[in-house]
Amino acid sequence: MSPEPAGAEPVDAGPTGSRLVDAGPADLEPITLVVAVVTYRRPRSLAVALAGVRAQDVPDGVEVDLVVVDNDPERSAEPVADAAGARYASEPRPGLAAVRNAALDAAGGATLLQLIDDDEEPTEGWLLAMVRCWRTHGSAAVAGPLVRLLPEDTAPWVVASGFFDTPSHADGALRHGASTSNLLLDLAQVRRAGVRFDQRFAFSGGEDTMFTHELVLEGGEIRWCADGVVVESQPEERATRAWVLARARRTANSWARVHLALTVVGPARLVRRVWLTAHAAVIAGRGLRDVLRGRARGSLPVTARGEVALAQARGALAGAWGRTLDEYRRP
Repeated sequence: MSPEPAGAEPVDAGPTGSRLVDAGPADLEPITLVVAVVTYRRPRSLAVALAGVRAQDVPDGVEVDLVVVDNDPERSAEPVADAAGARYASEPRPGLAAVRNAALDAAGGATLLQLIDDDEEPTEGWLLAMVRCWRTHGSAAVAGPLVRLLPEDTAPWVVASGFFDTPSHADGALRHGASTSNLLLDLAQVRRAGVRFDQRFAFSGGEDTMFTHELVLEGGEIRWCADGVVVESQPEERATRAWVLARARRTANSWARVHLALTVVGPARLVRRVWLTAHAAVIAGRGLRDVLRGRARGSLPVTARGEVALAQARGALAGAWGRTLDEYRRP
């Protein structure tokens, strides 16, 4: 949720009435679904995201409540929320964990909470698919694909790296963790598990990895919904080699810190640090092999993926020994 340039004006949010279709038996127990769009100073893309949610077909027996959770103390998203007919919630405390916990709180006693970010646009049938998957499996969470679109003039290295590729899993597959970029939560199961977003990851990212891993450790299931797709158009500043390597390093750093945070203190923590160090060394070895092999063969994809692996190894090693990379800390 990096901010848009100052002075950006919101665009028309589109229609404010979702369509209702019969997507299941008429006697389904009515449920309340809160769709929470978390945001920080991106009014244009927020308006697009809200319009995309409003355009969704809603399954029979579901009542949808759309809420914008704004992490800007200056409440810049409030007029955009009003224009879209969405409920507005302000969370002035900075950080990803704070704003996502505010989304949990804004859901109140609802049955389900669907989380998306302000730079994402749901595709047709997204909400139907996510709810259908939840009804089929009764899981604590449903995760859907995030398709990241690159600018047309993106450098060949960035495309070859595969960093922006969409992961593919079988529909209904169990997952050990997930991103909140497209995540449906069964709030009763979340409350029973007693999980919240961890403030230790407020500025580094990884709060969603920590949350979903804790949810699984407490007995919750996460299922993959192959048809519940949201799209994220990447700005030009992200479509660079430097940004990809920095993000690869940071996400690996957060991943290692999550593993440490889930480990009890004492000797087990030292064992985990050693394991993470060995894991980082294996990744580094593979990355170096691919860089050398790719350069020798003139293969850009092999070289680029090797360089990404080397960045991941550096981040994981730093995280294993207590260094935090705070990508989202504000001035």
